[in-house]
Amino acid sequence: MPPQQPLKIFDRAGVDINPLNPIDRLDYLRLLSYTWADQCDRLDRIKHIAPHQTTMVEQADAVDWLPNRLSKQRNGTLHFVFHTIALQYFPQESKDKIAYALAQAGDRATPERPLGYMSMEISDDLEGARLTLQLWPGSQAHYVARADFHRRRVRWVHGT
Repeated sequence: MPPQQPLKIFDRAGVDINPLNPIDRLDYLRLLSYTWADQCDRLDRIKHIAPHQTTMVEQADAVDWLPNRLSKQRNGTLHFVFHTIALQYFPQESKDKIAYALAQAGDRATPERPLGYMSMEISDDLEGARLTLQLWPGSQAHYVARADFHRRRVRWVHGT
């Protein structure tokens, strides 16, 4: 289940080969066009958040960007990596390099500098997306939820 108390976010960053700048009018309209018209709550959130966005997504390949980002783990904070419906677009070599970068960072994780990795990706049974969470130190992976691809419905599960 999701946490029952607020989380404090110290820093955030994103990466995309061709990022959109939600403050730019044309990019903002393009971002809106990616959201289905019948999903009013998502459109409302984008309209509310996008004009005030201060974290810009960096233009780079995740394979090159992630190892550098993971080298910046700080004491007293959980370094958290998250993506949704992305891996299916990556070639196998890129997936392997991302997994390696996460494993390397996981090996460096300590109780004072833990690492978390959450992904929402299509499941093998093709019935929506599977939300998994992996935590280091320890590297145990947990199946935490199943969701539709646009997060309208989330079914939280217990156990691994």
